Amino acid sequence: MDPTLMKGLKDQYASLSNDGFRVLAVAVKELAGKTSCAKEDEHNLVAEGICAFLDPPKPTAATAIEALHKHGVTVKILTGDNDLISRKVCRDVGFLPTQCYW
Repeated sequence: MDPTLMKGLKDQYASLSNDGFRVLAVAVKELAGKTSCAKEDEHNLVAEGICAFLDPPKPTAATAIEALHKHGVTVKILTGDNDLISRKVCRDVGFLPTQCYW
């Protein structure tokens, strides 16, 4: 893939992730005569685009976390999201940067 195009896609990924979007790249490859694919087929794909999904914290999350803190409960967030999305969610629910680890 052209390095300039790759940089543009990575920048778009980072921008969307920083806004809390989960980003999924979509690529295709013709596998003539095959009914299933394997790991070794995952090369020479043609990028078609990206899909971005937003799943923000519930509006009550920050208030609930604050109430738990007031009652002495330590709240931790475990996620499979990337660090950019995780940082956004932590900010949205009232965590300080010093309370978050990646």
